[in-house]
Amino acid sequence: MAARPALAEMLARFVQRASYDTIPVQIREQARLHLIDSIGVGCASASLPFAKIAHAGLSRFGAGMHGVIGMSERLSLRDAALLNGMLIHGIEFDDTSILGRIHPSASCLPAALGAAEMSGASGRQLLQKSYAGRVKMIHVLDRSMPLSRMAGWRALLGQTFMH
Repeated sequence: MAARPALAEMLARFVQRASYDTIPVQIREQARLHLIDSIGVGCASASLPFAKIAHAGLSRFGAGMHGVIGMSERLSLRDAALLNGMLIHGIEFDDTSILGRIHPSASCLPAALGAAEMSGASGRQLLQKSYAGRVKMIHVLDRSMPLSRMAGWRALLGQTFMH
């Protein structure tokens, strides 16, 4: 009997196989608005004191090649993804899913941005992967309450879906 793949592997496979053309046009438009909104919230957060403090702290680990929303200085992939998530969620205007009781873009979009930047992905590919990650993250968290409330699950799942 063959071993079943781990949940993370199955979810990552779903995201990897997700196709832009199979996402209904109306859903794609909504996903595009979520992406734009998240970037906008990140830009609004970038000038606030918490963002400057967090950036200064993360900069102590060294510069990198990855962009941070609304900031000119670049950080390592890890630190840029962390700070982008903080910025997207920083003023609490980011998207919310009632099903998973989460803000999925704050976890999924930073990972998708980093992966897209590393691979030279198009905007279409970024939209496709960030959408697929959010869908599966909501799906898993909705079905795993209250276990998903445990510390670390949200960020872990968001990043798992982007690989």
